[in-house]
Amino acid sequence: MLGWETVLAGPAACQRPAPRAWSPTEYACHVRDLCRLLPARLAVMVSFEDPQFENWDQDEAAVRHAYWAVRAAEAAADLRRWAAAAASTLEAVIVDQVSRTGRRSDGTRMTIGELCANFVHEVEHHLQDAGAPRPGQHAAEG
Repeated sequence: MLGWETVLAGPAACQRPAPRAWSPTEYACHVRDLCRLLPARLAVMVSFEDPQFENWDQDEAAVRHAYWAVRAAEAAADLRRWAAAAASTLEAVIVDQVSRTGRRSDGTRMTIGELCANFVHEVEHHLQDAGAPRPGQHAAEG
């Protein structure tokens, strides 16, 4: 989570780059919530046959948890803690389990493997949304 630590330590960590764009801190809160959600969803997918999940509305979560009011240092600490929990959960997935399925609230079916791959993609994607340089790009290149 080194990239997140760097972005959240920056002077603009709590500033929105545009009125409708999240600040780096708000993106970190969103990723923290994804890290909270992953272990629970994986546990249900391992324990039950093709479960359907309740809807998780990221915009509603942002309002309910007041992402805009969270201090960058608090977001960094929370993200570090929840990312460690998510990483432990990912490490515990057994190869035989990756094809087990679950369904989103809209009925879209996904496997454990797809859920995990999407989770990693979201963490990396939102890190770039928050202002971290893309792999191979120097920070000055923006």
